Amino acid sequence: MLTAPYPDRTDYYAIFKNCLSRSREDLLSELKDSGLRGRGGAGFSMAFKLDSCKQSPGNIKFIVCNADEGDPGAYSDRYVMEHRPIPCSWV
Repeated sequence: MLTAPYPDRTDYYAIFKNCLSRSREDLLSELKDSGLRGRGGAGFSMAFKLDSCKQSPGNIKFIVCNADEGDPGAYSDRYVMEHRPIPCSWV
């Protein structure tokens, strides 16, 4: 269930710990190999988005997520973004 409490944070975040132990280049390479793309009309490569952010000058970077629900009255993504955010600091 979407609103159920997480069973154990250690197990839940294991994949993130693994990612944080790897190099940025290794993670970008894996994303490129996976072909993961956004679901929007343009279908941009996720690796392209993150690599562009990484290459941008400056120490503070932002990744903006368009979380349009699409269906009237559907607020599942809104709930996840407002109540279950996951900060990312590896870029």
